[in-house]
Amino acid sequence: MHKFQLFRIKIILKEAAQMSIVNNLLAKSRKDLLLETIKTHPSATLRKNQNWQLVSSEEIDERSCYFQIGKRSSSASDQFDTESGRYVVRDSPKDSFTHAIIDAELQVCAIASRQTLPNPIVAAKYLGKLLENTTEFQNVNAEVIVAQITDPTEFIELLKSAYEIRSFKVEVSPPNIFDVNEDFIRPAQKCIAETNADIGLTELRGNDLNRDVLVDITRSSSATGNHVEARLKQEENSRPVKRKADSSPATITNEDIDTASDRMSILSKMRNLYARIRNSMQEE
Repeated sequence: MHKFQLFRIKIILKEAAQMSIVNNLLAKSRKDLLLETIKTHPSATLRKNQNWQLVSSEEIDERSCYFQIGKRSSSASDQFDTESGRYVVRDSPKDSFTHAIIDAELQVCAIASRQTLPNPIVAAKYLGKLLENTTEFQNVNAEVIVAQITDPTEFIELLKSAYEIRSFKVEVSPPNIFDVNEDFIRPAQKCIAETNADIGLTELRGNDLNRDVLVDITRSSSATGNHVEARLKQEENSRPVKRKADSSPATITNEDIDTASDRMSILSKMRNLYARIRNSMQEE
């Protein structure tokens, strides 16, 4: 059984860029930009004695593909040398990889947990670094963030059932240049971009905040990999407590990954879960 964790790929300009640069980047659809870059199989030494690479990309449908992300490294180990009849210290290669599937139109990626590379968050971090290390992204000084998507179901139920919601905090990241139709806290995102900030935090306070609005914000934030928390009273006589929406990573499982039908099954599960988190079956 393979377990996958979902991530959102966000493309962010590091500095204020000329409109000509932005327009050149937007000339390609998000699908083409990501799929074509992955197909170049980028590799780079991102840590000492560690070379990370994307390999074995295979198309699943017109907007998605399967690929592997892995690292090649070496470490000193004790070995017995048969010629000298004694033990020596030598560098030994150590390779590890994991599976990934991306829907480039949604900018959503599922990364598997494997014994040799058990933490998908680590693989996601280096996936972003490999992509932004390519000529395509370096030319426009773009940063690629691969952010963990969380399943906000339990948190949303807490919001809906709470007696009172006293405060609500949401992390605001610089705008993803492809999310041009997003209305959620656009003024805050614009402020972050114009001030060259890395991150922002918006806090709402009141005696009892509007749950419907907070649910919409929670879904949007969880789907784009931003953090959300609330301070609420669960009952009239209870004390206010702090609860976070990012405690439940969005995950899917599939028995196998070797065949085309296996990969299509994983892709379908990924799309369905992402749509449920967004609370909409419409594509972005």
